Amino acid sequence: TALPELLEPFELTRRDAMIERHVRHGVPQPLATQVASLRYLGAALDLAELAAASGQPFAQVATMHAQLSARLGLGWITERIAALPADSHWQYRAKNAYRDELAAIHRDLVGAALREGDGAASSDAWLAARGSAMERTMRVLEELRAVRSPDAAMLSVGLRSLRDLLA
Repeated sequence: TALPELLEPFELTRRDAMIERHVRHGVPQPLATQVASLRYLGAALDLAELAAASGQPFAQVATMHAQLSARLGLGWITERIAALPADSHWQYRAKNAYRDELAAIHRDLVGAALREGDGAASSDAWLAARGSAMERTMRVLEELRAVRSPDAAMLSVGLRSLRDLLA
């Protein structure tokens, strides 16, 4: 229902491609849409908790979540984490740790933006208030995007840079 409005363009394109793939294989459109949307429901509990803690409506919290994701390109980072090799048990665990860390950072960024904002402020206003930390983070993220296949070390630095927005 409201999910398409809450996804960054990168994620929306990915979701729509998954729906199309399922439909091509004979899955009815409504079911294909539900299946393709499941991956985005993982943050729903975090959003509900943030809404309760901040006193903000769920829709506003979800909008802030989507705005921060789009502005920082968190969907792209998620894809790069998923693309890391997992040839061993430790590599698999590392990928899961990176994915969990990104989700925690995203949740913490939304919480900070809701706490520190005036409730109606956009994510851009909150990020702009981060000043030099935001500039450094965006430089790191731009460097990551310039690399065809960032490795685990590079993504680790990217995650750390995102975490620095909370300092």
